[in-house]
Amino acid sequence: MHVLTGKEEERGLIATSAGFGFTCPFTDLMAQKHLGNQFITVPDGAEIPPPHLLADGPESPALIRQSTW
Repeated sequence: MHVLTGKEEERGLIATSAGFGFTCPFTDLMAQKHLGNQFITVPDGAEIPPPHLLADGPESPALIRQSTW
């Protein structure tokens, strides 16, 4: 399990080792009640690496995956 904290206006990168992922503001991940909702589907055999806080500015993370298909 991983935890990522940030301000409401900051963005995070959430991805899987299968190469699927997205960026979103923290406000999209906040909930007032835990209802068991999921926000990412992890394929069999894949994992969720630690999330990444995206900084303001021109630098962006790059995700590279070697296909095993």
